[in-house]
Amino acid sequence: VWGKSLEVMRQEGIRRLVYKPVPHIYHTLPAEDDLYALFRSGATLASRQISSVIDVTRPVQYSKNTIRRLRIERSTPIGISNHLESFWSILAQLLSKKYATSPVHTLQEITLLKNRFPDNIILVTAGTPDDMLAGALFYRTTTVMHLQYAASTERGREANIFPALYRYVIDNLCQGCRYLDFGTSAAPTATGLNEGLIQQKHSLGGRPIACDTYTLPL
Repeated sequence: VWGKSLEVMRQEGIRRLVYKPVPHIYHTLPAEDDLYALFRSGATLASRQISSVIDVTRPVQYSKNTIRRLRIERSTPIGISNHLESFWSILAQLLSKKYATSPVHTLQEITLLKNRFPDNIILVTAGTPDDMLAGALFYRTTTVMHLQYAASTERGREANIFPALYRYVIDNLCQGCRYLDFGTSAAPTATGLNEGLIQQKHSLGGRPIACDTYTLPL
């Protein structure tokens, strides 16, 4: 099947295949025949990123500072929220100020997606609707709770609220899933790694998996 697919691509005038395998944590059954086919075809590893993942079926390995933070933070209300507009305002302001960019989705787009997939797109916030300190938007699959967006206000950052928010997600929303995926820690540097970000995810219990991209001349 793989050989026939490559031949069809050649006939269509395609000269190069760029292929990004689905990370194994998202598999519902073992399925890495694509990696073997790439190897047999002479594909080249073009890039590799690191995603930080927690196996929620095992005790989470928090850092000592995170454990201390979790013991202190008990007063801020945390839970599932439908206040996308308030969260999107915090997210847009943070991305604009810190990275001079904007969310991949507009508020209208993410609202439409959430309305279509209410059980698979979940917003968790800390604080109240009128005084939101932080929030995190997750995509839920059969095996993974994937963190798509996270943002906090200045007071939320001062309170270091995210450890408690993620613990809430693990304790209350990951039933039936095996992994919590914090996503990659890419950066526009020589190494392509945001070391501060990956260290933060490590302190929350995240451990690295590789997310690869292959190229194959046709």
